[in-house]
Amino acid sequence: MCRDVQNVRSRTRRASHSRRGALQQGRIFAVKIDPKRGDTQGRLYPRFLMVSKHTSGPRVISVGGGKGGVGKSIVAANLSVAFAQAGRQVILIDADLGAANQHTLFGVDRPQSGLGDFLDRRVESLDQAAGPTQVANLRLVVGTGAIPNAANIQHAQKQKLMRHIRSAQAEVVVVDVGAGSSHNTVDFFDLGDARVLVVTPQLTSIQNAYGFLKAAVLRLFRNECADREEIQVLEAALSHKETERVEEILKRLQQSLPGFEGKLRDALARFDVRLVGNQVAESQDMGIFRGVGRMVRDFLGVPLPMAGFLATTREMHESVNRRTPFVLLSPHDENARAIAAMAQALMQPLPAAAPWQPPSRPVDSEDVTQWLRKHPRITVDWAAAIESAGRITTVRVIDVSAGGVGILSRQKLHDGDRYNLIFNQPHLKLAVPTVVRNAEHDSARVGLAFVANDDTPLRVLKAARAEIGPSQS
Repeated sequence: MCRDVQNVRSRTRRASHSRRGALQQGRIFAVKIDPKRGDTQGRLYPRFLMVSKHTSGPRVISVGGGKGGVGKSIVAANLSVAFAQAGRQVILIDADLGAANQHTLFGVDRPQSGLGDFLDRRVESLDQAAGPTQVANLRLVVGTGAIPNAANIQHAQKQKLMRHIRSAQAEVVVVDVGAGSSHNTVDFFDLGDARVLVVTPQLTSIQNAYGFLKAAVLRLFRNECADREEIQVLEAALSHKETERVEEILKRLQQSLPGFEGKLRDALARFDVRLVGNQVAESQDMGIFRGVGRMVRDFLGVPLPMAGFLATTREMHESVNRRTPFVLLSPHDENARAIAAMAQALMQPLPAAAPWQPPSRPVDSEDVTQWLRKHPRITVDWAAAIESAGRITTVRVIDVSAGGVGILSRQKLHDGDRYNLIFNQPHLKLAVPTVVRNAEHDSARVGLAFVANDDTPLRVLKAARAEIGPSQS
């Protein structure tokens, strides 16, 4: 009897130390206790893979695409350079397990250490695994190469890697995610504060990107589960046809477990993902990318604003052979300027998407309904920015008219404030002066009226009409 009591006490102390150590390392657990066996036999269920998104850690940018060959590694490499050139301390992690090539893109022949050393515990931290590059402020964690089972890392290894990404000694961590839709790949993509989905105009790329993003959304739901009941309810809700819209899944969850459904909607609203169109050769490719955004919003319930696009150029192709990112070889190239704009926008979170609501107060003593009737609005979903006195804030443009735009902004704006509204859409790269009108203090929605004296407002309106097609405008 005494020996049994001692064993129980020993197990209890070990379990207590284990949980205390986990909390000290910043991990978050949901604890499930079995009353029949006691606390020492309780199971620890991971909440978002035991990774807490600390506000004091680096900003994590994950870059994926679902399909190999779409150029996600090139996008990740050049974004990393752009962040570093802006004066930020950056770590680029090649998480394309088993098919890493970032070292090739940066001309690194014999790295002293890398991700394999970290996973095999030959180094203790990602900072020790990160090596220098030809770019100041940018370090690279070289990925694992053609080694058997390199892509099949253990669950504990993945958790450790994700925790270290969150606590890396850098201002920005860029994660180059591998191809496919495995749990490992999707978890690294979901880890990002902002996620970049790289898509080309080819049908196979579009199909794989949609499947990849759907897997990311469903994995996000799974990682929000706090206990076995929520897991079981979610699995039951998912056991329907594959082409079902996410909204239908959420409606079933609302009937089964209403509070859980609300939690998933909140997680979906915070899911910051942006599309980068790559290998663009013709103007009609823009319509393909806009169609992808509409499809994702309709079926997955996720806004997919376009962060920018990269044209197919000889400079980009040669940069791979010359083993140097193209923003270094051609810094004034159109693609280099697009990458710089994307990097700047990615440093700030997009305002959460919300359905547009009519203004609650008159504009300059004019009835709102008359003002809206005078300026018919076209619904869009554009990532943009506002600038005043050198301060730039990312916003989401949700509608456009000849008189102005409606935006969602995390920054508090006030009627009469003046801002330059900066667009970086494929056919709309300009800044237009605006004045705040009809700021709603109980919501994020703000109206910006154009104050330009040229044809700039008409160019903005034309770009919006091009998205919906002549039949709908």
